[in-house]
Amino acid sequence: MTIVADVMEWQHEFITASEKFLSLMGGRRCGKSHAIKLRMLNNCMYFPGFKVMYLSPSGSLCNEIFEDMTNDKVIKKRTKRVVKQPMRKIQFRNGSEIIFIMWSGDPNKLRGLGFDEVILDEIQSLETMQDRDKVLMIVRPLIMDRQGTFVVAGQYRGAQCWWHKMFEENKDDPDYKSWSIPSWHGWMFRDEGWEHPEIQLAYKTLPRAVFDQEIACIPTANQNAAIRPEDLVTITKGKAQEPKKKHVYAIGVDLGKTVDPSAWVVIDLNTGEIVHAELRRIGERHEVGAQKLTELSLKYNAAECWVDTTGGATGGRHDIDAYTRFYRERLPSMRAVHMGMKNKMRLIQNMLLMIEQHEISIPEEFAELIKQLEMYEFREDKWGNFSYSGPGGHQDDFCVALALAIEGYKISGFKTEEEKEEEKEK
Repeated sequence: MTIVADVMEWQHEFITASEKFLSLMGGRRCGKSHAIKLRMLNNCMYFPGFKVMYLSPSGSLCNEIFEDMTNDKVIKKRTKRVVKQPMRKIQFRNGSEIIFIMWSGDPNKLRGLGFDEVILDEIQSLETMQDRDKVLMIVRPLIMDRQGTFVVAGQYRGAQCWWHKMFEENKDDPDYKSWSIPSWHGWMFRDEGWEHPEIQLAYKTLPRAVFDQEIACIPTANQNAAIRPEDLVTITKGKAQEPKKKHVYAIGVDLGKTVDPSAWVVIDLNTGEIVHAELRRIGERHEVGAQKLTELSLKYNAAECWVDTTGGATGGRHDIDAYTRFYRERLPSMRAVHMGMKNKMRLIQNMLLMIEQHEISIPEEFAELIKQLEMYEFREDKWGNFSYSGPGGHQDDFCVALALAIEGYKISGFKTEEEKEEEKEK
């Protein structure tokens, strides 16, 4: 029984759960904070003398929930005393109390008398194992005397985040219970759910890995992963094929020199299969690279080469660049591509879409290409703009080369299966 009946079904389950270890992961605006507030209030009202410690690395959230509860007219009637210094505290007439503490990494702030429940909110801010060890070292003694409950809440930060692993490993234990709530199962979206315009807009505009983690509440392999692991698993298949007569090929070329190696990726335009992926050694002279690339092009039926010409003395805008002139001399049909910010965004998003739609396939033997795709990351700046790169800004040579090869695939007029079906319907 709860003091508030008008809640979602999952909120009711969470508010009344009696297991000793609870995990509540939720997408943005799903109603997680509201459920936590009601759980604290419910326990304090129905169990006289109940003691709760609410922890959050976010000082603003800690204060927001404290102010929300102390200003609530229903709660005020049951409140005996409100304390703001040295720490926020609500004491109820029946002897129950809630202490609000901003977790700053100092274990001494968390020491005290036993609690019936400790709630650690916004857990995504404590990403490292060292953070986990600090918290658990203090929380366990706090709840031991009263055999209390430990609750973690927040968002996933990758499939390897420690709180996800902790509850996955113990999900069959009757003392553990967890929830993963997508945003569209929240109170504000209750009437339209998945069809709500805000959810649909997010689905169409956010990178899929971002949507999965922030909205759908699905942990990705990497918290900043640009590609979903399941999509990579689906497109990883087959063996590299030798050149076939009458098949057309395109080669994507990412030129490197001192920091990164050059990367070449060959795609079969008839099938969408990656048939060759190669890294050249760092520092290789470009006249040597151009000769080897010419040989590769001839091997694959005089394949057109799509070359990233962004480097060089003039930023790749002119054929006389030191980075490109050797390739232009050897490959007159070379397609020069300047990877400015907008153009790179377009090329990368085309690649991500092809992978999401499973329109290409990559043999397992190209392990380094697959590894770079697994590690490929997005970043969001303060204006909400996304950028893509490998970890540390490097290690994305294969990703860029693949994006360039896919550009050749798209421009050459080969239709995806979906496009073919649309043409049939017309």
